[in-house]
Amino acid sequence: MSKKDKKGKAKKAKKQPIIVPDKPEVQPEQPQVPEQPQVPERPGLDPEDVPTPQTPLPRLKVRYKECPIAGWSHHDLEDQWDEFTVGLPLALVRDRNNQYDRNAVAVALAVDFEDYADDPDEFDFELILGYVPRADNPFIAALIDLGWEDALTAELTTVKPYGPYQDRLRMTIYLQSREGDRRYTLPQVYSMGTDDDLQPELSARGFLAFRWPLPQKGQQLPVEGDRIVAIHRGVAQASLYLLRVNAVGDKHAAPYLRSEGIDVSDSPGDDGYQPYIMTNVKGPAIVPLEMLDFLGVYAFRAVPDWPLPIDESAQLMQLLGAH
Repeated sequence: MSKKDKKGKAKKAKKQPIIVPDKPEVQPEQPQVPEQPQVPERPGLDPEDVPTPQTPLPRLKVRYKECPIAGWSHHDLEDQWDEFTVGLPLALVRDRNNQYDRNAVAVALAVDFEDYADDPDEFDFELILGYVPRADNPFIAALIDLGWEDALTAELTTVKPYGPYQDRLRMTIYLQSREGDRRYTLPQVYSMGTDDDLQPELSARGFLAFRWPLPQKGQQLPVEGDRIVAIHRGVAQASLYLLRVNAVGDKHAAPYLRSEGIDVSDSPGDDGYQPYIMTNVKGPAIVPLEMLDFLGVYAFRAVPDWPLPIDESAQLMQLLGAH
């Protein structure tokens, strides 16, 4: 294109208005939010695989232990031997009146226990096959005493007419999630530290009330029915309280708080906090501080924001004497 053509074209072009950009609005400086600590993901289903509310929730099942059925020769089982088959469902029944072992857990055929499932304390121990071995029963007893009996299942896995005593009748014990549990895990136990002795408040009110922040990403606070072991640390000893979470949130906590003259109408839970109401199940149990070393990073948390691993849960139950 010639210079003349360019000049003629430039004359025809309309003068474009000059646009002055608006002055950017100054935003107030936002407070720095501390980065949440990295918490390992809990085992379970991938979030994309979580069923809809209309879909029945599956029960996760993991193998816990394979072991002999102890003491079977004392229960006249030879006449029943032909009825025993691999895979036969078993029931684990707490024998709290056993004078030889405070952690005793009996083993029975599931079909024989069905009539006593709603009232296991009335179970006829004449029906048992034997017991969980003494070396393996503290953890199982702790689970049952904590109300987790439906998290346990067992089956016969070895039935031999002849051979060494320990090899003739053996079982496998499984851990499974509760039916319909939205978290796909076993019921949870948490631990927390407290600067104050809880006994005066428990004696005066009959319950404890805490107000904790709403869960953030990477946290899982307790829900109703979970257990919390509150630890009051002294110089050389600690007092342990086994607490049950009775209510979470302003709506459910209101009856407890109003009974103490606390008005909850102005606290709808939109302030980033919610109340937790707990009652004492057992305790206090006084233990030396060094006996809590196994808790590691879970000890003395101000807010119980992550459940204990199952082994640590069982150890705390033993310290509390919850057998």
